[in-house]
Amino acid sequence: EPYICKEEWLRIVESRPIKATKANRVYLFTGMMRCPECGRTLCGSYDNKEYKGVKKEYRNYRCRGRYTATCEWGRSVSEIKIEKYLLRNLYKLLEDEISRVELEQNKPKAKPKTNIRALKERLRRLNITYMAGNKTDEEYLQEDAEIKALIKKAEEETPPEVNRDLTPLKELLETDFRSLYKTFNQEEKRRFWRSIIKEIKLDGNSACDVIFF
Repeated sequence: EPYICKEEWLRIVESRPIKATKANRVYLFTGMMRCPECGRTLCGSYDNKEYKGVKKEYRNYRCRGRYTATCEWGRSVSEIKIEKYLLRNLYKLLEDEISRVELEQNKPKAKPKTNIRALKERLRRLNITYMAGNKTDEEYLQEDAEIKALIKKAEEETPPEVNRDLTPLKELLETDFRSLYKTFNQEEKRRFWRSIIKEIKLDGNSACDVIFF
């Protein structure tokens, strides 16, 4: 049985705004994959195939460059195969992502090469000295520019802190998302994938990894 109801599930995955599609045909992964050859975003396409007298529509993704002869990657990516890969591997991908981010967040913070606090204190003292009339305008402006340049350089060299909210991914990990996913229509499926995945990595025309938001 699912741990949560469908309404609660949609609350979790709809926290990120999604643009509505203008076309009648809904592609689940539009804008989420790049061409392995030229790096362009893959666009949706479809084929109608007949099997045992029944016609069925199959959605695929192709490189935009193939239509202008600027890219030689002439392959297509099956939406069905991408969807199966994600449904089969999402739990493992989520666990790996959460572990990776938590490990990064728990690492001891690297000390900056330059003491930014000391530089700011030096700048404060310079302002006091100047206001007291103990520095000429030329001396003040030159030293002020030098200190601010050092502060800017030090801030650029300081590694950014990893401060990412993993709550949505953890909540998703605790759900029986496969059971709920079966009840979704095409647009709800699209919203779900686009709410958690920034990019799907390809190896040839198959998915091999994802980048989460």
